[in-house]
Amino acid sequence: MTLPPPWKSESMRGYFGKALIELGKRNEDVVVVGADTTESIKTVDFGKAFPERLFQVGIAEPNMMSVAAGLAAAGKIAFASTYSVFGSAHTYNIIRQNVAYTKLNVKIFCSHAGLSVGPDGATHQINEDIGLMRGLPGMTVLVPADGPETARCVDAAVAIKGPVYCRFSRSNVPTITGPEDRLTVGQASVMRDGSDITLVGCGVLVSRCLVAAETLAQEEVSARVINLS
Repeated sequence: MTLPPPWKSESMRGYFGKALIELGKRNEDVVVVGADTTESIKTVDFGKAFPERLFQVGIAEPNMMSVAAGLAAAGKIAFASTYSVFGSAHTYNIIRQNVAYTKLNVKIFCSHAGLSVGPDGATHQINEDIGLMRGLPGMTVLVPADGPETARCVDAAVAIKGPVYCRFSRSNVPTITGPEDRLTVGQASVMRDGSDITLVGCGVLVSRCLVAAETLAQEEVSARVINLS
């Protein structure tokens, strides 16, 4: 179900942080590895709840991935979290060799994806991460549309045996999914039905597709909107 505009704008990072804590309560094998962005990405609260299960490696993202791989090899469910540009492009070969080829249970959850970092500039912006991660063997890629769906991605990732990459936004985004909505990996969801054209989006662009569908409706064009998270 789609909530009608105006939607409430909420933090995807906030939902991620809370979902991690709830997961940590249910599963003591869940650990988190950070790279000096734990406050920004909201994993610091997981560390406050479970201080022995948060590993802070500093500004050393390749090391973060290797540590996460080692923890996963020891039987843990390791969440490696930082900004998307550093958690995908900067660490790509480490992920390729230490996580993807070895099929380890590492969940790479990255914020600040795409252009959502704004004035931080090109060094912190990345649009190529979806393509990079999609090319790795055995990697599941998740791109949630809003905060609640980001939380659902945490649970969906844990249910998958093997590597997962999830990317979300730095900026607050409209909450467009309802509490009764579900996330099924490998299956898109219809946010709005239509008979003339279909708009397919993922991430923060799904809400833009819904706005576009509203605008088209005023021109008597019926647009179907699909969330390909």
